[in-house]
Amino acid sequence: MASTPVSISVPIYVVGPTTLTQRLVSAGISQSLIKPVTINQLPELPNNSIVIIDWPVIKPYLIINDPGSEVKINLTSPVIRDLVLAFGGGDVVGIYANASDESDVEFILAYSWARAVGNKLVLVGNGFREVLPDYLMAYPVIPVSIHEQVIFIAKPVGPRGLVIGPIYVSQLPQFLVSAMTPIIVDPSSSSSYTDPCYSLYTQYEKYSPSNHRRGFTWRRALR
Repeated sequence: MASTPVSISVPIYVVGPTTLTQRLVSAGISQSLIKPVTINQLPELPNNSIVIIDWPVIKPYLIINDPGSEVKINLTSPVIRDLVLAFGGGDVVGIYANASDESDVEFILAYSWARAVGNKLVLVGNGFREVLPDYLMAYPVIPVSIHEQVIFIAKPVGPRGLVIGPIYVSQLPQFLVSAMTPIIVDPSSSSSYTDPCYSLYTQYEKYSPSNHRRGFTWRRALR
């Protein structure tokens, strides 16, 4: 049974088969808003787009080997470049995958975001400051049944904030409505959504030295 449609009026760009489109329609997203694209077209999309990608489509370009216990990811893949450009344009990016792929998928999303915002790892000590050839990032690994299909979704916020985590396909419409709602930190206002993590992020940005690289990551609850 299809979910009750919610008020979404922006296009959703989908990289994947028609079966993924059908899952989104069943979740309550109007088919007229779903725009099929290829991964190579991500850099051509308007800024602040919403993109949902099927993991099997991009996995062969990212996973070098998967012996079971250790996975090597190709960080020089053109797919990473396209994701970096997408995050650089403020896109909300979701990857539809099995829950068992959580560590790999969230690493790829977090790494691409860190490259997009230039969130370099910096060592600061007494009389020295060194920028390392690596990126500072964090991502949560939320326990989800390994037999379930979910969307690992990431939304850039502010100069160096990131919302990241898994949601069920049925939760996507409501997530997008929330993602398009202005987030405020004024507790006296009841007209907009107040996110306590965003409030903490804002204070972190306020008091961090302006000449230092910094990043902040949080997730929304999976219910």
